[in-house]
Amino acid sequence: MAEPTQQIQTPILTKTDTLTEYQEYFDNIATFDKMLAAKYLGDIIIRLLERQPDFKSNHPDLHRSWTNLLWKSCWIALPVLKQERILELFHGHYRHMLDIPDFDLWTKLRAYLLSLMTLEERTEFKNAVIDSLRDNNEILTKEGVTKDGKELSGTLKNWLTDTIIKLGTDRIGTVELSEYLVNSENTKSLTEQSRKQLSNLLKLVEKLKIPSDEALGYEADMAVDDVDIVGTIREGRLEQYGDEAKEARKTLVSLNRKLNTVAGEEASPQPPPAPISTPKPSSAPASASAQLVKPAVTVRSDQINHLQPKDLVKIYTQNSEEQRAVSEEEKRILGQISSGEVNASRELQTAMQEHNRPRVIAWLVVLAKTGDFFTLVKADSIFIEHLKQKFGEAAISQFERQAEDPIFYSLWLQRMLRDRLQMLESDSARIGTKLANVLGRRYLKVSYIDSVSGSFKWVPIKKDKDRLTLVS
Repeated sequence: MAEPTQQIQTPILTKTDTLTEYQEYFDNIATFDKMLAAKYLGDIIIRLLERQPDFKSNHPDLHRSWTNLLWKSCWIALPVLKQERILELFHGHYRHMLDIPDFDLWTKLRAYLLSLMTLEERTEFKNAVIDSLRDNNEILTKEGVTKDGKELSGTLKNWLTDTIIKLGTDRIGTVELSEYLVNSENTKSLTEQSRKQLSNLLKLVEKLKIPSDEALGYEADMAVDDVDIVGTIREGRLEQYGDEAKEARKTLVSLNRKLNTVAGEEASPQPPPAPISTPKPSSAPASASAQLVKPAVTVRSDQINHLQPKDLVKIYTQNSEEQRAVSEEEKRILGQISSGEVNASRELQTAMQEHNRPRVIAWLVVLAKTGDFFTLVKADSIFIEHLKQKFGEAAISQFERQAEDPIFYSLWLQRMLRDRLQMLESDSARIGTKLANVLGRRYLKVSYIDSVSGSFKWVPIKKDKDRLTLVS
């Protein structure tokens, strides 16, 4: 993992050309979502501003520009910040986030929420964010808010107070929210931009109101298989896949029986669950077969026959003792990275040799968050040799072209967790699902939960015409 100090020098705050250079550096950070570099940049600016208490009064314009850069850096780094700093962002620096092009706030929040150990902690944090927003006196809209006949400024606090007066503190339905945004006394005169900004704020608050122990509020996507229903639960709704997923089930049943025969085990009388097929990323042209496995219909998650949504949530968040240990290790690792140069590969290998399971998992989570996960995979010469021996030269060529393909994500993780750490399949596939929620939804296709047995499974990988593919 490259140390951010190797990329930038300590700035001189009074030089405008230095500010321009740092703004360009930030643009690069934001474009490639370099969270650790953003955190480091923010830390540098904070320290320098603290050392120069007169800088604000002597150079007000420059001070404003540097603090804008500071808080925008913090927004980019949100998933790796301490909770106090994150709440500070929502309490007094929301406007800086609006200046970042194409910034996906919920994705950042979701990544942080997934790192919290218990669902109770997640819900408490969500409520703390709401409280911070409701006490935020930043101007959101140039149009004001009328209250008791008095014209107030269009701050976040005044707008959220207005929604409480008009709609209450309970969850607000989509229809009610739309009606408020268009026909309320205070919203009728909003410009299109102001209405969009207010809408985004209110939709965020509504998401945060939902406890994490409810299927609708649970942050992770959950790939499930349940006899006649195969799909992914996302924000409380099951995206069901079409007939091709059922055909994939038959293929997997046949494969598992062959594997059991080879292992000397009896074939299970219960048909094994099917792997989850997900659409290809939009950047690639969809083939006819890929189109068949796109969500055919969306159904409620409570239509799953064997396990109810809360059961699934509990399965995905099992082993609280290990989660606590992983959470503590993750904090220590982020502290190491912030304080000096860290060789992620060496640290991970040491944790593997010591069979320090929580630290291994924590390192994988940190690497996934910071965008360094596949940098490590691509540099793993032992894994590359493993691929060559098991699958041949064609697999190496495929890896060199598509190292970030879900297939190699699955193979590398299984080698690390199952082969080297000796984890059971269900435990290792559960970690695979956790990491997939950080890396991106395309990686959810490699592992899933069988709602009949309540265990996690890896989707098998086969060699088809000199190319590795998922069975699905």
